[in-house]
Amino acid sequence: MPTVFSSRRSRRVGAALAAALAVVLAAGACGDDPFAPKAENAVANTEFSVWALTGSPTNFPTVIFVPQRFAARPDPSASFDIGFDIDAMGRVQILPVSRVMTPLATQRSVGIQVPGTAYADITAAPRTGWVFDSIVTVDVGQAFIVRVQTLYCSLELRQEVYAKYVVDSIFPAERRIKIKGRVNPNCGFRSFGDGVPTF
Repeated sequence: MPTVFSSRRSRRVGAALAAALAVVLAAGACGDDPFAPKAENAVANTEFSVWALTGSPTNFPTVIFVPQRFAARPDPSASFDIGFDIDAMGRVQILPVSRVMTPLATQRSVGIQVPGTAYADITAAPRTGWVFDSIVTVDVGQAFIVRVQTLYCSLELRQEVYAKYVVDSIFPAERRIKIKGRVNPNCGFRSFGDGVPTF
């Protein structure tokens, strides 16, 4: 025998659905998408010394893993993000992973920008204007921003991590570069502000 729903029960179900829809619409009207990715980690400062890929001892760190904020030697799987070198004029060369070696797992794109503004004034990574997979040269005091498609975000909807850096000092005779930076470790989030970012 087919189930018969009373008109009173139907009204209750309809009212519940309407209330749920109103909550979702209200959240959307306030600009708070309940289905949007949420950041979990605070933006973090970093500072490190890295050595040139050429002319430095083989056991010294020459590349960095951006989300994890540490320097190392290039690993055989090429899971790092960017490397560094010093050119004949004593300037820093920033090399995306694909310009150092070929990743075994997959091709990963790295974008770099040199905005021409002070490091402290860079509050967020831009959406456009990226130079992808090309070597970029900077000098002492110059800030640069990176956008790395990283294995760290391989299971996420958005697979890029953003960071800003500034060259603190260059020691050509030592083949050493001192760099400080600020990394947003949340996949797809561009803000460099304090705390857990909202975008």
